[in-house]
Amino acid sequence: MKPSILAPLAIFFTVAIAGTPDNPENMTPCLLKCNQQAAEQVGCGTYLNTDCTCASDPFVLALNTCLSAGCDATDVKMSKDLHVKICHGTPV
Repeated sequence: MKPSILAPLAIFFTVAIAGTPDNPENMTPCLLKCNQQAAEQVGCGTYLNTDCTCASDPFVLALNTCLSAGCDATDVKMSKDLHVKICHGTPV
């Protein structure tokens, strides 16, 4: 039986749609960088520590500062949408 190209493609598309353990929300590179940078800056360790990041006004300020400095409008919108989804709150 010949190996099928469909199996590797299925795995690729599953990962592309679902994200990765380090990026479960499949964020853009700029948004991912800003989230991690902001989390480290305010002492949350990682942006995946939502108990810390969701409750932290300094995290939101650091994130927005980074987004404003180097990301585009798509990143900003995705950030707001993710905040509502993950933190069950209003957009930042």
